[in-house]
Amino acid sequence: MTWPLLLRTRLERHLLAVWYAGQPANLLLRALACGYSLLVTVRNWSYRSRLRRAVHPGPPVVVVGNLIVGGSGKTPVVVSLVEALRLSGMRVGVLSRGYGARPARWPHQVTSGDDASVAGDEPLLIQRRTQVPVVVDPDRPRGAAELARLGVEVIVTDDGLQHLRLARDYELVVVDGERGFGNGRLIPAGPLREPLERLETVDAVLVNGAGRVPDLLARPHPPQWSLEVAPVALVNLMTGEEVAPAAPEPGTSVQAIAGIGHPQRFADTLAQLGWAPQLRAFSDHHRFQAVDIPSGRVLMTEKDAVKCVDFAHADCWYLKVDAPIPTGVLDALLSRLRETTGSNPPPSPTPGGVS
Repeated sequence: MTWPLLLRTRLERHLLAVWYAGQPANLLLRALACGYSLLVTVRNWSYRSRLRRAVHPGPPVVVVGNLIVGGSGKTPVVVSLVEALRLSGMRVGVLSRGYGARPARWPHQVTSGDDASVAGDEPLLIQRRTQVPVVVDPDRPRGAAELARLGVEVIVTDDGLQHLRLARDYELVVVDGERGFGNGRLIPAGPLREPLERLETVDAVLVNGAGRVPDLLARPHPPQWSLEVAPVALVNLMTGEEVAPAAPEPGTSVQAIAGIGHPQRFADTLAQLGWAPQLRAFSDHHRFQAVDIPSGRVLMTEKDAVKCVDFAHADCWYLKVDAPIPTGVLDALLSRLRETTGSNPPPSPTPGGVS
């Protein structure tokens, strides 16, 4: 392990201990958090006072975001939301910043044949799962304009809650039900990108897994809904074969790798399915290499699989999951889109959401 990577790993472990394990934040972290808080306050005020103006691309914009650094389950929600809106008869496109993407030019429309280093891991996963137009661009208004040019009727953004320069019509926040908001502090003293008061302005909250958003605010929260990310299959990276994610035969040796925001959630899911793999956790968006793939049976997330398919061996599998959107959330969203566009989208396509 190189020195820069070693230092980064130790820093990440220290911050996670402060954010989620009760270790106190030192004076430097608290001071930096105060400076960050000031920047967030000034930015938000500048948009509220119209000193800075948000740009609307034309088609309605639905933001799927979160308040914390790291993963909370947004990408499976985006996939399910896109599928639900398509079943409602809408032409949907997805916008992403494209973390780690290095295309030849911006904006970049993702194709199934892209490499994850070009498109980014999450945009590539979304495009392959949904087959809708997916555009990556760190300049989100520019990327949204590209989707409008492509003729989409609704734009769903993967993340971007804090990117206020892109105007939006509906905000959906996904919360990790296990970790919640950690110590409730702003980064770097805590995991929050924005103060918890931001929840007062969003349209709905999806709590991923057990738990509820704590009642930390004086004013009412938006509606909260439970979200269950459900494993549906193990998929072989080499052949595409899908098998039920049932418990393995006794004595089966298996290892797991995960380069996501909360690797332990993946390990816990496997344990619930009857697997007991040894987990090797990497940083979120880790650029996997062949040396990272152990021999024998290997389980990984779908997000990691799009980066490993070129050098995977015959016993590498990823866990395919679905995150059905609660009917109440989908009905409220369709109602908002009806108000925004003047059209009349049909009701939720299936009871209980869409997987």
